[in-house]
Amino acid sequence: MSLMSTAVPARQRAGTFFAALRAFALTAALLFSAGVQADPVRAEQFMQVVRTQRAVLDSHMVYVNMYLNAGNVEAAQFSLSMAYSEAIAINAKMAQLCSELRNSREAGQYNDLQALERAISYCTVARQRMQMIQSYLLTLQMERPPSQITRSLLDMQFQLYEAKMRDLERAMSEA
Repeated sequence: MSLMSTAVPARQRAGTFFAALRAFALTAALLFSAGVQADPVRAEQFMQVVRTQRAVLDSHMVYVNMYLNAGNVEAAQFSLSMAYSEAIAINAKMAQLCSELRNSREAGQYNDLQALERAISYCTVARQRMQMIQSYLLTLQMERPPSQITRSLLDMQFQLYEAKMRDLERAMSEA
């Protein structure tokens, strides 16, 4: 058995590293948010941070698309890495937001329980969409050249994420 047949491909090692990094960030976010008292105002603050981070992500994506459309993959790499980092940060805030919404439910701080349940559900789905966005951003970083299919799938995930965020905001305002 040669050493070549047992070596782990670099792409797989990188994926494992980033998966571990995401798990660590999520665990840290959940550990620090678990002892916090439920507060609907905090949930709205998390939502505002997510909105701001999304605007930053969108600005990075403008450059990513501009460079990729021009065929300048090397220039797009920096913006892709910045967009990926921002997606990780959004995912962490989304975890805190979902936790805060659950805490509000447990503490009875709501006007409409069904609306709060919808908000929790929408938050979970939006967070899953952001995780998919992270995956596609990472895939685009590794593809040489980045494929149009991956870019289309990424755009679709952004649209699905945005739809769930609108649903989440509406449900939070009703709760």
